[in-house]
Amino acid sequence: STALAQHLSYVATFFSYAAGDQVVYRAIAILASLLEIFAYGVEDGAFLLREDAIPEGYNIIFIIVNSYYVLRWALNRSDMVGLGLLDATETELYKRCFEPLGVGAYQYVKLLRDAVWCAPTEETPLTVEGEPVTQLFLSVSGDF
Repeated sequence: STALAQHLSYVATFFSYAAGDQVVYRAIAILASLLEIFAYGVEDGAFLLREDAIPEGYNIIFIIVNSYYVLRWALNRSDMVGLGLLDATETELYKRCFEPLGVGAYQYVKLLRDAVWCAPTEETPLTVEGEPVTQLFLSVSGDF
């Protein structure tokens, strides 16, 4: 069982380096570290109670750091638009203006927290010549 876990750890490490995608690399490397911790824990009979616990300590830190990056990637790629968190206007604005520019759905939802929706009349100036522009204006519909 110990040898099998060690060999699986080595195979997972190989595939993590062979993967061309950063997230796949991190996910497989996390699996390899977990297998390595398990293998040495079974071999010694106790987890993290060895005289030389530095390898397991390193693997635990490695797992925490890489799990953070995988979680960040997952949050940035999550389909919040498809989850029904946005109304029809917000979804249309995302698909027409932000998604083509590569803005992630998670970033867009964070941006919406500070957004203000308004329907200006024809006489409402959005910017005035000579004054600094301190806001971002997007026209969702209408003539401009």
